Amino acid sequence: MILVLQILSPPINVLDYFYENIYRSLNRPPYWLTGDYDDLKKSYLEDRNLSYLLYLTTPIDISKVKNIYDFGAGYGDLGFSLKKKFPNLNLFCTENDKSCKEILKERNYTNFEKVEDINQKFDLIFSMHTLEHMSDLSIFSKFYDILNPKGFIFLKFQTVQKSISREDHMMRLIFYFIPKRA
Repeated sequence: MILVLQILSPPINVLDYFYENIYRSLNRPPYWLTGDYDDLKKSYLEDRNLSYLLYLTTPIDISKVKNIYDFGAGYGDLGFSLKKKFPNLNLFCTENDKSCKEILKERNYTNFEKVEDINQKFDLIFSMHTLEHMSDLSIFSKFYDILNPKGFIFLKFQTVQKSISREDHMMRLIFYFIPKRA
């Protein structure tokens, strides 16, 4: 007897509902808060965001960057942190989570509901921990289309590997800088 396992992903409408209504809700990991959005708004000062600032500002002269696009911005902590130091930045994103939209608006992000609606160019595109949630990676071709000729893309995502000799999982965080070649 041969046993065949088929891995099925949930339908797109179920995934969309989850990411729009549940994923970043208060009191769900990683947002273990008191239910107060004011606490969440202060989270941009956490050490992880300060580390990301170093990752971005070391190879890139952010003072020459005008437009930033944050794909899957969440609450927009990284862009907001950058704007605190470089007030002339324009922040754009695509984020559909209803919990995030109000805070993104307060932080002066322009939110494109759909990537297909974007009709401008960006000097810096970043995406932090979003790509591992994607069911379609064609977004990369869109990133290239909306990136200025001398712009940069910064991606951070995680992969999980199953070890053959052990039953546990290892998680690796991967950072990539991708400069656009004109």
